Amino acid sequence: MLLLPGIDALNHGRKQPVSWLVSYPDTNVTSTATPKISLVLHNPFTRGQELLNNYGAKPNSELILGYGFALPQNPDDTIVLKIGGSSEKWEIGRSARGAEGLWNEILTSVQQTPDSLNYEDQLDAAGTMLDMLQALLDRLPPDRDDRGVDMRPEVAVMLDYYVEGQRDILESLVNFAHEKERLAIEQARAEGIEIVLEESHYMITCSHQR
Repeated sequence: MLLLPGIDALNHGRKQPVSWLVSYPDTNVTSTATPKISLVLHNPFTRGQELLNNYGAKPNSELILGYGFALPQNPDDTIVLKIGGSSEKWEIGRSARGAEGLWNEILTSVQQTPDSLNYEDQLDAAGTMLDMLQALLDRLPPDRDDRGVDMRPEVAVMLDYYVEGQRDILESLVNFAHEKERLAIEQARAEGIEIVLEESHYMITCSHQR
């Protein structure tokens, strides 16, 4: 990471078209002369208008650690999830973007027969995923009024923005898992098997079709 005094004082403008140019006093780039770094803004602006930089499409976790600010309802927010015992990491965005890879790994880990995937495997995978997500939701910091910790107002705001993004992604993954669960129930019903979901498990009843 490179911080440039002055230029890094500009506020962030998501999707603001900018270019960073490095130029040297002469054509010899191996010269010991100090290069010049320029920030070029590609949108027209008027006198007195605020000039914006673009730090890139980054989640709030990266913006906070690298630049000391966060964005409300940052569309680039992500959460990185990892299944126990696996080296694979899955970066999931809002609206469960990128969740299929995580789902497939969970499904593989619970699959009873390697070459045969059935509705029970999918129900088990959905249950495993929902348990994992609920544990993560429970670990999120509480709302500001319930924290019981003194912190500077600007830090509290950044934490609010960060937590909002994490909660939104986890809740979208909960909806994703419930949809997988619904599809598994439909598959079972097509095979003449009725699934009754209860709080911690599911019951299977057979319906005879002629």
